[in-house]
Amino acid sequence: CDNGDLAWVEEPSYWGIRHVLAMNDVRAEPLTVDANGLCPPETVDDAPRLIFVTPSHQYPLGAVMSLERRQRLLALARQQGSWIVED
Repeated sequence: CDNGDLAWVEEPSYWGIRHVLAMNDVRAEPLTVDANGLCPPETVDDAPRLIFVTPSHQYPLGAVMSLERRQRLLALARQQGSWIVED
């Protein structure tokens, strides 16, 4: 990831990831998390270089990402050339 790149992060998420991104001049864009996990956007204006996600036991809410959302996130990453980092 280079300076100025965009990373999607869960909101809420572990505070440390945002700190590491900021220290490396990577822009963090928060994405909402609900009972079914991360909510992938319907459209993408600014493609992220990285997507940080905790799909199996989201921190701090404990949500489990639904299969439909996992597939949508994978499709978005593939279309945009993004890397997914799963914790």
